[in-house]
Amino acid sequence: MRATKSAAALLTTGMAILALPAASLARTEAVDVQFDIQVGPGPAVAGANPPPTIPNGSTARVRGSKFVVGVSVALITPEPASAHIRLELPAGLTWGADAPDPTEGCTSTPSVADCQSPPMEPVTGGGSAGWVWDVVASQPGSYVVRGEILDATPPDSVPSNNASSVTIVVLPAAVAGSVVLTPAKPKAGRAFSATVRITAGGAPLTPSRVSCRATVAGAALNGKGKVSSGVASCVYRTRSTAKGKVLRGTMSFTAGGTKFVRRFSTKLR
Repeated sequence: MRATKSAAALLTTGMAILALPAASLARTEAVDVQFDIQVGPGPAVAGANPPPTIPNGSTARVRGSKFVVGVSVALITPEPASAHIRLELPAGLTWGADAPDPTEGCTSTPSVADCQSPPMEPVTGGGSAGWVWDVVASQPGSYVVRGEILDATPPDSVPSNNASSVTIVVLPAAVAGSVVLTPAKPKAGRAFSATVRITAGGAPLTPSRVSCRATVAGAALNGKGKVSSGVASCVYRTRSTAKGKVLRGTMSFTAGGTKFVRRFSTKLR
């Protein structure tokens, strides 16, 4: 509440104090709520950090048909407010296992979310609200997702940041084959390699973070990992005393945002 002069000042000057309506003494603060769309790998996990925010008009790339799309609304001004939002998926995208539901303050169709945020109170640290849901793409391709603030309470005085449109490019999922040994029957005391081929949409996909582990008759044996276009490989060297023993190996690597684990075993000649 704000007045031009205090009651004490008016008495000092001898002026009469008039009873003014409360509305005339109050100042209505402007409210600005910002709307953003977030996109990242799935699935949606309760309590996990939200996916990256994608600026309005920008493009996000995901690999595989399952990913997450989120919405965040945040107060730009310090006044409390709440927001009513809508997010629309285009043809070819639908909600996955974790879809908008009434427990989140939302109603939905297979491709639309309509949600009401809880009150946002910057003084208590709750100056934003958000949702994250699973989304499934029918096939790789480019999809435009749109969302907006339908209305805010109090009304939003800055409509320029109340909507967002982002393009999601869905890339083919990574596919990893089985382990191939070279030579096919490793000999004790000599080096051999274990390789896995990785593709996405039929094209080679270069992996990363290759880890190579093995045991020979229960004793640990480390290998050296390498990557090349479309191939993850591990090179192992065994002792000659391991002849006739079984080697069990594990290869792990990441490709296209997915972690793969491949196991194999062989009897050393």
